Amino acid sequence: MEEEHNKEMEELIEHHKIMEEDHLCPPEPPSKYQHLSQEDLIKLLIQRGTEDEEKVGRLQQLESCVQDLEGYVNQLLADYDVSWPFNGSRSDSKGPVCAIHQNFSVCYAWEQVFEEARVENPSQYEAELVFVPSHLCTTDVIGFRCKSISSRRAAISDLIWTIGFLTSCLTAHVLQVLKNCRGPKQAEGMNGATPPPKTELQVKIDAIFDDIQMLIPNAKFTHFNRSTSGRNSKAFIVNPRKQYCVGEDFVVQLDMYDYLDKRKTYGGDFIRPRLFSPDLGASVSGTVEDFKNGSYHVHFPLYWAGKAKVSTLLFHPSEGVAALWRARHASEGVLGFQGKFEKHGKEAISKCGFKLYKEQGRELCEYIDPVYEEALYCFKALNFTCESLNEMRGYDLSIPHITAAERQLFESSNIAVEIPQTFEAITVTRCDNSTITPKPKCQTGMDSPFPSGYFFNDIWNPLYCNMTVYTIGEDFTKCLQGKNLFLIGDSTLRQYMMHFTEGIKIVKYFRYHEGGWSNWAMALEAMNTEKDIYVSYKRHGFPLEHPSFYYFKEDMYTSRQIDQRGGGKDTIFVITMGQHFRQFPLKIFIKRALNIRRAVERLFLRSPDTKVIIKSENTRELFSPVEMQGDFHGYIQYLILRDVFQGINVGFVDAWDMTVASANVVVHPSGHAFASILSLTFSFACP
Repeated sequence: MEEEHNKEMEELIEHHKIMEEDHLCPPEPPSKYQHLSQEDLIKLLIQRGTEDEEKVGRLQQLESCVQDLEGYVNQLLADYDVSWPFNGSRSDSKGPVCAIHQNFSVCYAWEQVFEEARVENPSQYEAELVFVPSHLCTTDVIGFRCKSISSRRAAISDLIWTIGFLTSCLTAHVLQVLKNCRGPKQAEGMNGATPPPKTELQVKIDAIFDDIQMLIPNAKFTHFNRSTSGRNSKAFIVNPRKQYCVGEDFVVQLDMYDYLDKRKTYGGDFIRPRLFSPDLGASVSGTVEDFKNGSYHVHFPLYWAGKAKVSTLLFHPSEGVAALWRARHASEGVLGFQGKFEKHGKEAISKCGFKLYKEQGRELCEYIDPVYEEALYCFKALNFTCESLNEMRGYDLSIPHITAAERQLFESSNIAVEIPQTFEAITVTRCDNSTITPKPKCQTGMDSPFPSGYFFNDIWNPLYCNMTVYTIGEDFTKCLQGKNLFLIGDSTLRQYMMHFTEGIKIVKYFRYHEGGWSNWAMALEAMNTEKDIYVSYKRHGFPLEHPSFYYFKEDMYTSRQIDQRGGGKDTIFVITMGQHFRQFPLKIFIKRALNIRRAVERLFLRSPDTKVIIKSENTRELFSPVEMQGDFHGYIQYLILRDVFQGINVGFVDAWDMTVASANVVVHPSGHAFASILSLTFSFACP
């Protein structure tokens, strides 16, 4: 029986080898397996328990190739405003299918997509000519023949099966699309000429991006069982003792194992550690030291006496981190945008985005800000002017860039897994009578370390300054009286506005009669005429993840909003960004952060006594869609924001550190976490 199984396995592996020869049609799989999909066949081989890692790896590579092809096709179709589910199954597929190889292309489609394509003799399956968009290739039509397919499998879905293995791994999809084609589509502004030299801003963007990329592990995914398992990994104390002293560095070692219980030999896992004492309302984040060999030291500073517990969550394995990084930069983003043009009571909807590609017969509207090197494009709606763009909405493109095999890494049961410990809670005592050195009051310009503080009695204690605790309306009124407060960012700052108007009620909305999160994207104003307080909330400008159309005319980049204000001693800016940038390549976020810093520098030249507070983004729901909203993307952006705003006279509210320490898992924190975020913000605003 074992010999028979081995023979079957060899047949299947031979069938799934990457086609490197000239023949275009791979052989049929063994008849008893013809009803299985390629994914099921691969799973079957793995379940048979082969220990030949090379063969298993080959199969996984093949599956990855097919997923790469699928992602390319999906992106291609998205460029034509076509959305359809592709599941790779052999069931009848009712949607367009494309295969790309070095010197041929096949596109089967509905009549509504591209041009009509038909198979006249499905029983023989000798394919007819297929139409391809003329701007992609030098000819409008490319022929393809595939003769040796049995009548039993003569369906469109069988072509999916066939073409899946006509591709070698597409590590550079766009550069190798058809030898007789002009190559990848040219983005607007790219006319094939020698690109101009990089601006100072672009050089800085590239430098920051390169620094961050150095942190990303080169952890190639081969099989789920070879990825890091939080449940199989181990946490133990380095140099354990019966008790520890306040002020010491408490160290926990993590040894990581895969799902086969084998030691990992490389690092790069995304780990979220914290030390906490629930009875004391105390908690602090830990610092992870990666030895790049599968072991880590997590350093916890001991700031309070009492019983303390450790939590070390494997948020994502290194293979997941590498996949998320690759996926984030595999396209222009996982959100698409539609603009609504309006004129004389009529309206039209058209595609918009950071980059659009010229199409025959379609004119582009360019919304370019040369000062900040920002650009937004929309296809011009017929019979409308570019100036008539009035509303915008974002929508999920539903184009995953993580392969089917990798998706198991991001199932909810495999996110934020607690690493088992070999120890119970530790005991911390005050071992000497040393006095605590007094800290100065919080003020702008202070450096914020990491960890930047800790909770005790559910109140945040910054390590570098003495925070004023704001609790009741009178506390905030005293700070804000006679001042203009400009909140610029996303809904985590709209939460400030809601607290002032609907919570402690120190100001009243102006011409807004709703409440809660209704119309959360709209700009808001609130005032207290008696105390001379003015509060404004505005979005940070494009992009915004909002599925409904919102008024777009009032959108301005944060940097321009700052440039339009005179500033002064009675002006406070609180600025955040992040949650709505996780869906796009990282350089978009870096550019925006650098532009905000440059605008703040200009503000300080004309009004050095203006108060500016930068609030980092915070953690959010554990099981948010990882490609669109995942916390790994947020963490990377947090690192960038810390770096960009070093050495400038701003207050830095480390909301990331606070929400990690407090184990927050909602995008809008509540309770003591939100209270401390507010307190630190206005400790900087009113020292």
